[in-house]
Amino acid sequence: MLNNLSIKTRLYLGVGLSLAAMLVLTGVGAYSVQQGSKSLQSVYENMVVPISILKDMDGELKDVRFRMAGYLTNQMSAVGSMNHVKEVKQKIPEFWTEYRTRTRDNAFDDQAREQIDKIDGQLAILAPFLDKLEAAYRLDRKPNVMLLLEDEWPSIHAGLLKPISGLLQSQQDTVKTTYESHVAMGRQLLLLVAGVLVAVAAVLVYFGIRTVNAISRLLDAAVGLAVRIASGDLTGKVEIRSNDEVGRLLKALEEMNDKLRNLVSDIRHGADAVAAGSQELSSAAEQLSSSAQEQASSLEETAASMEEMTSTVKQNADNTLR
Repeated sequence: MLNNLSIKTRLYLGVGLSLAAMLVLTGVGAYSVQQGSKSLQSVYENMVVPISILKDMDGELKDVRFRMAGYLTNQMSAVGSMNHVKEVKQKIPEFWTEYRTRTRDNAFDDQAREQIDKIDGQLAILAPFLDKLEAAYRLDRKPNVMLLLEDEWPSIHAGLLKPISGLLQSQQDTVKTTYESHVAMGRQLLLLVAGVLVAVAAVLVYFGIRTVNAISRLLDAAVGLAVRIASGDLTGKVEIRSNDEVGRLLKALEEMNDKLRNLVSDIRHGADAVAAGSQELSSAAEQLSSSAQEQASSLEETAASMEEMTSTVKQNADNTLR
C-alpha cells in the first residue's frame, strides 16, 4: 500500500501521524489532569471540609467541658463561660447542617451511617443542656454547674462526642481509601499513557523505516541504471514496484534506456546497410576498371594493326611508283 503513495503523501502522512500522536497524548494528559482536579475537588469539598467541620464540633463541645471544669476550679469566669455557651448553642447546629449538606451525596458505610443517625438524635438533648448551663453561669451557681457536669454531661459525651469521634475516624479512613484509590488510578493512567506513547512511537518508527527504505532502494536503482547508461551498457533492466515520484523517475530512465537501445540498434542496422552498399560499389568499380583495361588492350592491338596496315599500304604505294 505504501508503494502506491507518493513521497509527498508519505511525508504528509508521517506529519499527520505525529500530530495525531501529540493530540492523543495531549488529550490523555488533559483528561488525567481534569480527572485529577475533579477528584481533588471532590475529596476536598466532600471529605476534607466535612472532617474539619466535625473537628470544630468536637473542639467546641470539649471546650464546653473544659470551661465547666475551669469555672468550678475558679480558673474560668462565669461571664466568659456563659458567652462561650451562647456561641456553642449557635455554632453546633450550623456546623451540623453544613456537614449534612456537604455530605448528602457521599456514600457512607453502615458504621458511619449509624454514627450520623446517633448524632442527629442526640442533638436534641444538647440545646436543653446548654440552656441550663447558660442559666447556671448567669446566676454564677457552681453547684448547678457541678450537677450538670456530673449528671448530664456523661450523656452528652456518650451521645455526641463519641459518635463525632467515631465519624471522624470513619471519614479519615474514607479519605485514606480514596487517596489510595486515586493513586492506583493515576498509576494505571500513567501506564496507559506510556502504552499509547510506545505504540505511537512504534508505528512512527515502522512508517519512517519503510518510507526511508523504499525511497533509498528506488534511488539506488535509479542511480545504478543511470550509471550503466552513462557507461554505454543499455542492457540493464529494473523492477518497478512503486508509483511515487522516484518510481516514475525510474520508469522514465528505463524508457530512456529502451529508446537509446532501439536508437543504437537502428544506427547499427543503417551502418551495416551503408557498409554493404560500399562493398557493392567497390566491386562495381573493380569490374569497371577491369573492363577499361581490356578495352585499352583492344585499342592498342587495333592501333598496332592499323600501323601495320599503314606500313603495308605505304610500301605498296612505293612499289607502284617505281
